[in-house]
Amino acid sequence: MKKFSLLTYTVFLLLFVQGQAPVAYYPLNGNAMDASGNSLHGTVNGVVTPVADRFGNANSAMSFPGNTASYIQIADNALLRPGSVTFSAWVKINNQNGLQTFINKAIDCINDSWHIGTEGSNFSAWVSNSFTCGDFVQMTSQSSVNAWKHIAYTLDDVTDTRKLYIDGGLAATGPYTSTLPYNSNPVLLGAAIENGSIAFPLNGSLDEVKIFNVALTAAQVQAESAAGGSFNNIGDYQSAATGNWNNAATWLRYNGSGFVAAVTSPSSADGTIKIKSGHTVTINSAVTTDQTTVESGAFLVQEATLTIANNAGDDLVVNGKLNFNSGTINGAGAILVNGSMELRSGSFQSNVLLAAGAVSSKTTAGTVVLQGSGVITNEGTFNWQAGTIQLGNGSIINGATGIMNATGDNVMQNVGGTNNFANAGTFTKHTGTGTTTIEVAGSNSGTINVNEGTIGSFSGDYTNTGSINIINGKKFIVSGGTFKMNVGSNINGDGVFQAASVVTINAATATPATASNFLFSSGTINGGGLLRITGGMELQSGSFQSNVLLAAGAVSSKTTAGTVVLQGSGVITNEGTFNWQAGTIQLGNGSIINGATGIMNATGDNVMQNVGGTNNFTNAGTFTKNTGTGTTTIG
Repeated sequence: MKKFSLLTYTVFLLLFVQGQAPVAYYPLNGNAMDASGNSLHGTVNGVVTPVADRFGNANSAMSFPGNTASYIQIADNALLRPGSVTFSAWVKINNQNGLQTFINKAIDCINDSWHIGTEGSNFSAWVSNSFTCGDFVQMTSQSSVNAWKHIAYTLDDVTDTRKLYIDGGLAATGPYTSTLPYNSNPVLLGAAIENGSIAFPLNGSLDEVKIFNVALTAAQVQAESAAGGSFNNIGDYQSAATGNWNNAATWLRYNGSGFVAAVTSPSSADGTIKIKSGHTVTINSAVTTDQTTVESGAFLVQEATLTIANNAGDDLVVNGKLNFNSGTINGAGAILVNGSMELRSGSFQSNVLLAAGAVSSKTTAGTVVLQGSGVITNEGTFNWQAGTIQLGNGSIINGATGIMNATGDNVMQNVGGTNNFANAGTFTKHTGTGTTTIEVAGSNSGTINVNEGTIGSFSGDYTNTGSINIINGKKFIVSGGTFKMNVGSNINGDGVFQAASVVTINAATATPATASNFLFSSGTINGGGLLRITGGMELQSGSFQSNVLLAAGAVSSKTTAGTVVLQGSGVITNEGTFNWQAGTIQLGNGSIINGATGIMNATGDNVMQNVGGTNNFTNAGTFTKNTGTGTTTIG
């Protein structure tokens, strides 16, 4: 059993030297005994079974099957109610389903003194501010399935800060100005208490669980992660200095007793590869890599071809910075960015995840091409300041926590293949009086903000179930492809949504799509749903084949000489004001219904024309011919 061997002695010695020791320590070597000396032993419930740990040592970690009958319970104790606290554990999850628990101490309702675990695809840590139901603060970081990870969470009631660390690297930070609330509920490992019942069971494994009554420093957390298992194997590499990747002098190699000068540079055939803080490693000729970490404060500069293999463990983790200056990134492996990434130019053919808190920027005029199924998923912040982004069988996914800022008049361009720009977070055009052009298909289930200039084109099929906010004097223009307004679609603000292509209204009558200011300049509006106009609608020309309701207080105008055709059962129902100033309105299997609160003003000598089919003009409100010495014709 490794826990009571030289490894255990080394860990305790390290903690003693640092001046900190845990108030509770669960090696989980086949039982729930506390090895801190404080006798806070746990009780195993259900089917919690010993398994091999991250080193392959048998019966040296505990596996939890993911049911509410299986967990470890530790009785409440004053030592388990600290003001400042640190939790440290090695974890391995089997899936990313729902909420799961590593360590929990519940209070009342849905609140917890603290809960460390997962929520969907993220590691998660939350603490309560008070006993008030739902009054808690949470932080998250991207999780990994079927891989041992070290997770640590610190809360410091002196500096009012909380921090989440993954594998020794800072993943998230935030304030905490309250005092941790406690009651007599037990501490649970592998499950939580929710409203008095066991919930959120872990489907995975735990090892080396520790609770401290202080907030460890970053250096102490890193030492915990290193002492707890980041031991080196023969063939592991770490950078020795700044230099080129393919120069052996840049590297040190572990020989079984220590790191020595490398004879060759590392590749995916070697062990783990670390670029140490303070070092910049440049790829200026082809490299294949795997199990590579860019530490916080380190730089990886890409200027050639980087192939990322997909073997055991993480493929490329960037806690520092990745500068993609030129060349190609490809391979079946994935990139996880916890730090930052700069995109300048080149071909991107791999998958990258920008974790919550990460920052990516496109600041130069060069072109980045996502092709060969290359995907950038952003859960952090993506600043698109300059240059063109091309998609040729590629995707950009702005996740639910993602913030994407367009601060120039740039183009996301379709260069062939199946492409996708999906926004589930927040996409905002901040600066640039011209147009930010999106030429690819995709969807918006989050929020798009037009704070300056114009967002336009959408030349592929684009589905909206979210909000588009347009401030006064700015525009959102659909000038290509089909823009689908499904249930949840809302166009807000005093700016203008302009339809100059095909807009399909799919939102049902009971849950209509809404728009505050709608300009129908050309093209076709179709679909079997309902669009509710709350502000203004300008009709210029085109084919109307759907249902539109002008709500009470809304104003619609026909001010130009063009022709609008209501056909295919298209209906405009007016409960606001419709100013028909110019142009022809044709009905071909269409209807105009001026409702009981509707006011329709004819201020010119224009024609409502029958062009075939069953048509209808019904006035239940007020229709007035105000100006024009000739004839307003209802044909």
